[in-house]
Amino acid sequence: MLVTSLTGKNKNLFWICMIFIFSVCFNCSSDPQKSLSKLKSEIPDVKEFHITAEDRKIFLVTSGCLKNKNKILIFIHGSPGGWSDYIFYLKDKDLRNTFCILSLDRPGFGLSGIESPVADLQLQARLIRIAIDRFLKDEFVSDLPKLILVGHSYGGPIAAKIAIDISYKKDALFLLSAPMDSQLEEVRWYNRWATYFFVKIFLPKEIINSNDEMIPLKWQLTDWDGIWKFIDFPVISIHGKNDFLVPFENVKYMRKKINPLRFESIELEGENHFVPWTQEKLVKDKILMVNSK
Repeated sequence: MLVTSLTGKNKNLFWICMIFIFSVCFNCSSDPQKSLSKLKSEIPDVKEFHITAEDRKIFLVTSGCLKNKNKILIFIHGSPGGWSDYIFYLKDKDLRNTFCILSLDRPGFGLSGIESPVADLQLQARLIRIAIDRFLKDEFVSDLPKLILVGHSYGGPIAAKIAIDISYKKDALFLLSAPMDSQLEEVRWYNRWATYFFVKIFLPKEIINSNDEMIPLKWQLTDWDGIWKFIDFPVISIHGKNDFLVPFENVKYMRKKINPLRFESIELEGENHFVPWTQEKLVKDKILMVNSK
């Protein structure tokens, strides 16, 4: 009842506070190794990899990666986040039967160097692309794998750049609640507050690293204006109309920039920013539908 009675800025502030509280509690109670051990006990073919990309270690978790697969499904999390955001998909029987599934910790999160954040979209995209490429060459039998990339929130523009730059065939790029229009990005009051030392000392490292990414996002996204002409594969945007973190207007930007023959938009009434978890079945079914074409 409280949330439904709030409107406008008050509702946004409420959700921002809830995200902060959740993040602090999650940071105190979660253990990535326990999550991984539990997943391995449930899914025998789950594996973990620490792959060197330039001077960084990128942590990957894989599921369903059998020798006869040539279809790769890659999840790139938002900010903050980690590989375990996509446990539902790593465990899903239909997806595992179809794909070799990869979920990773982006640089600066989880087991990919939390003490050394990388607040740079271009550099993150390059490091993750190198890690994916090395995984495919070193661990995967198929010479001609086909990729589906899924990027949520901050992971969206990173997934887009990887999809353009990586040399393998792309079946689709999924952008879930993704920020793409630099004109829609603003540094908010809580971003500025989180840069102060007397605030940082109370924040988990994941939140500090996330905030460090948000500060330069607006001007870094200006570099993305020129990438869309290189899109020669299907792009599917799934975005909630009530997204209070990444404005729905980003969809209008993508409609202008991406070849309409390549772009599909799924627009969800009443939905918020957390599409990967609130719309698990929709995302899964759409991935399988794209694969069946």
